[in-house]
Amino acid sequence: MSKTKPYVCLNCTNEKGMIGFKFRSEKPVCPKCTADGSQKQYAAYVVRCADVHYDPPHPVLKKRGLNTRLCDGKSIFDNQKFNMGSGLPHAVTCPDCLAHPDFPKDIGEIAVDEEADFQL
Repeated sequence: MSKTKPYVCLNCTNEKGMIGFKFRSEKPVCPKCTADGSQKQYAAYVVRCADVHYDPPHPVLKKRGLNTRLCDGKSIFDNQKFNMGSGLPHAVTCPDCLAHPDFPKDIGEIAVDEEADFQL
């Protein structure tokens, strides 16, 4: 499994110019501005995010997953912080699930209505 964790830096902007630069790292240090989230003065700006794992579909029950992570076969409900699961491939952020050979490859695009895509 990947040792990097997902973070967002609220001091920096993303590729669309919106607040919140997402990155993966072993430590909470933004690669753009170097703010270190382990230091109290920057902790509110560099925030740990949840990894969203792929929960494969149940073979019999419709609209239900197996409640397991594709990347390692462990339960989605392992009582660990920062672990989540989804059957929607677009929502998956876990690099090991995304690289797994059983991860759906042809998932298409999710279109966002222009009126709903705005900066806050």
